[in-house]
Amino acid sequence: MKITLLISTYNRPDALDVVLDSVSRQTRMPDEIVVCDDGSGPETADVVKRWQQRLRVPVIHVWHEDRGFRLAAIRNKGIAASTGEYIIQIDGDVMLERHFVADHADSARSGYYIKGSRVRLSPYGSAKICAARIACSISPISRSVMRDRMKNFRFATLGRLFGTRYHRDGVAIGCNMSFWRSDFMRVNGYDEHYEGWGVEDTDLCMRLEGIGIHTFKLFRMGLCWHLWHNERPTPHLREAYGYMMDNIDNKKYVAERGMTAISKMATEVRIDKWLWAMRIFKTRTIATEACKKGRITLNADPNPVKPARTVKPGDEVHVRKPPVTYTFRVKAVTENRLGAKLVPEYLENITPQDQYDLLDVVKISGFVDRRKGLGRPTKREGRELARFTDSYASNEGWDFDFDDID
Repeated sequence: MKITLLISTYNRPDALDVVLDSVSRQTRMPDEIVVCDDGSGPETADVVKRWQQRLRVPVIHVWHEDRGFRLAAIRNKGIAASTGEYIIQIDGDVMLERHFVADHADSARSGYYIKGSRVRLSPYGSAKICAARIACSISPISRSVMRDRMKNFRFATLGRLFGTRYHRDGVAIGCNMSFWRSDFMRVNGYDEHYEGWGVEDTDLCMRLEGIGIHTFKLFRMGLCWHLWHNERPTPHLREAYGYMMDNIDNKKYVAERGMTAISKMATEVRIDKWLWAMRIFKTRTIATEACKKGRITLNADPNPVKPARTVKPGDEVHVRKPPVTYTFRVKAVTENRLGAKLVPEYLENITPQDQYDLLDVVKISGFVDRRKGLGRPTKREGRELARFTDSYASNEGWDFDFDDID
């Protein structure tokens, strides 16, 4: 069973550092981690980059523009970018006990989604942990515990005895729950009608119940500590609940605005089409030629790719434009050519600085050193010089002219 750990975050890089540190200490690692970023600034991206290098499992960063609280939408995008059969969902401000992933994985049952518990920490304790940016274990008697102290210990033997019989009613909390991807897709994922804090998780659970997917709660297992934060205002809550109950009463269990909107977008796309859509080359024909010339490679494979090779979120595309090899991480894919301002939502420029240094060397030199007295270059030397410099001196279809890529 392949497990995806889904982490939602928004502008709390210190807390995200703690969460990912707690993930690194798990007795069973997830097979992949997807960070669902609801429009955070560059500091969050920096945290993700550090952990992509440190963790031994893939870490995928899915980001969209900050247009208010759109948790349902970014979670749908995160799951669309994932490959796991089983999804464990947490928030970017919960610190995981080291058996957390293992507890959810071992408890997974066909026909059920799982609810977990949380222990809420005090402002004092949360501030200390976030300042250190290091995960730790919290004692049941610690003064850092603000609420739910009786839940603050793990008793796996008793939890396994309860099995699926504990708390079979009620709905889950989004910061600690898990479900089968196939069940999630049956209800079309999260309903993106919900914008603003508070109802999207309850709505998902009630629709799962509506199609016959039942629930139970982990008893003294799947422990996590919730770092304190101010509660968000909820002026829309009554209207959101009314919308949800109207759907449930009318047995509308499949979200109208859910995963199908994303699935209509390509999950994989030909690399020549992607290079054109991302404005890396001016035309698809030029992008195809770049592939045929051996200038495009994918991930760690040094072999050039063919134009028909597909790319998906999480891939790294290397584009050689002598003397520089640019590297881009795929965040999302589309077959339609984007405006320059939209490109950062779909790719991340991770070209190393040493490649840009090479570009500066060529710009500064501007000529080829040739010893005095050798005369003019021969035709053969001229051809060799042209092969070296033509791709730099001319655009050759290069269209990477926007400067708002991180």
